[in-house]
Amino acid sequence: MASRDGGAAALAVIRDTAAAAGVTAAAASAADARASWLPVAACTCAVHLPPRAAGGGAPSWLWPAQPGTEPVSWAVAGAVLVLGAALYAYRGAFRGRR
Repeated sequence: MASRDGGAAALAVIRDTAAAAGVTAAAASAADARASWLPVAACTCAVHLPPRAAGGGAPSWLWPAQPGTEPVSWAVAGAVLVLGAALYAYRGAFRGRR
């Protein structure tokens, strides 16, 4: 069955998963790894709360609120993935007091 959106939804899932991995990696290096999923969940939910711009759409840098074909959202999501992975590679997992 062909997609009605030309594959934009599938691309958005791939983009959002990659960016979520970056946010989670950054959170795991800054806080307890068991709760590292919380920032990405809060971020993904929060981007849908602000009022839309005058044109009716979200700003293009809000990657979870964009279709999968928006190039700026891919650039932002890629930067989030790279920065999160680099932070995790540099600092490793957070080691709090126990």
